[in-house]
Amino acid sequence: MAERGKKPGAAMIVFSVCSILQKCMPFILMPFLTRMLSVEDYGIYSAYSAWLTILASVCTLNLHLGVFNNGMHRFAEDRERYASAMVWVTILLLMLFSALALPLRKRLSGWFSLPGEYVPWMFVQILFQQFFNLWVAKERYIYGFRRLLALVGLYCAAGTAFPAAALYLWRADAAGVIISAVLVQVLFGTVCAAELLIRGRCSANGTYIRYAAGFNLALMPHYLSGVILGQVDRTMINAMCGAASAAVYSVAHTFALALNFAVSSVNAAIVPWTYEAMAKKRMKELNRITAILAGSFAVLLCIFVLVMPEIMKLFVTREYYDAVRLVPPIAVSSYFIFLYNLFANVEFYFEAKYFISVSSVLAAVLNVALNYVFITRYGYTAAAYTTGVCYALYALFHFINVRRLGKKHLPGEALYPMKILAAAAGLLSAGVLGILPVYDSVIVRYVLLAVIFAAVFVKRKELIKEVRYVFTEEKGQA
Repeated sequence: MAERGKKPGAAMIVFSVCSILQKCMPFILMPFLTRMLSVEDYGIYSAYSAWLTILASVCTLNLHLGVFNNGMHRFAEDRERYASAMVWVTILLLMLFSALALPLRKRLSGWFSLPGEYVPWMFVQILFQQFFNLWVAKERYIYGFRRLLALVGLYCAAGTAFPAAALYLWRADAAGVIISAVLVQVLFGTVCAAELLIRGRCSANGTYIRYAAGFNLALMPHYLSGVILGQVDRTMINAMCGAASAAVYSVAHTFALALNFAVSSVNAAIVPWTYEAMAKKRMKELNRITAILAGSFAVLLCIFVLVMPEIMKLFVTREYYDAVRLVPPIAVSSYFIFLYNLFANVEFYFEAKYFISVSSVLAAVLNVALNYVFITRYGYTAAAYTTGVCYALYALFHFINVRRLGKKHLPGEALYPMKILAAAAGLLSAGVLGILPVYDSVIVRYVLLAVIFAAVFVKRKELIKEVRYVFTEEKGQA
């Protein structure tokens, strides 16, 4: 078991590498997909991916997310059997949903705007993908750096090589790409499930299953709302504007939210550490590191937006160039996702399940409503702006809940540097959106980029000091 009390700097490096590897898969595949699939086929592939994410959230109860960390914390002396129980409950859930859905696959096919044979593939992929996710969640929690890097590296290599080979060697269509991805998932998911079951002595402990299922059933509105926020724009564009528009928007969405690898890796590293910091009321240390991470991510996001047009043109063909101007408004969402993750860690720690769900449902309902109104009126480009607005509301609603929890459970303690987080969000949103009128100008963008690098250089000593603070292993108060 990993030593607790350490700051999450080393963990963030390893988890970031793993997340980069996983997030690189769509980018490595994109030149193949956009060049060797028709725009319509790429739109179908994007719609399949979006619906896969939505169904996975429902069919697995997202047992690899917050409740897994809570269970590893709560049942610290029996973690192997807890992980094994999560495998069994995943199998039971997928059997149940498959029995309900497969007889209705023609109807589901119509709802998804996809061919009927795609529905069984989804359920197979969801099952084995969840086995892989559970294994990764366990290794992250116990800081299993070497094993995590090794398997994720192999998984990413196979996950890009198989679909690329299907496209290049066999001239596959969307169905061929999807089947090749399913085969990779089955291979790695089988290995992961086998190890979790063997180490946990195939335990199906009822206490652990009831705890996890009960915890996440209450959170299903929250998880489904999060998936809706991330996926519904593409499915609505596919239905309202056609597969070609969905393909263009999907390219922008994929590039704009690429920095979510940083969000997910940082959050994975700091969850166990955050739990201990709150348990021991080390708020000053928690808040200082949070402020450092927020500032670093805001600067990184600005740089990312400024160089994105050139990066995108390396990966996509001319048919997708309209996607470039959608990147800045969608990219702002990454910062609000970062804030949401900070707030959600507190909500999960105090197991505020119902308030979490209420906050998320409000944001998701607003997203669907705004998408319907503005896509109808202005076309698919409107979804880029509704996405940014709704993620801002998503973070705001969870912030309100965290303030309530802080007053109740940590009276007199400052939980997160809220003024710094809010100021960074406001400045970032204004700056990223303000660049839109001159976004086509390479000169303007690179002058701004030079200003950012100059500011970082001038403040380098202070910045190095703060970075060292994140990575030091001493546990003293800030």
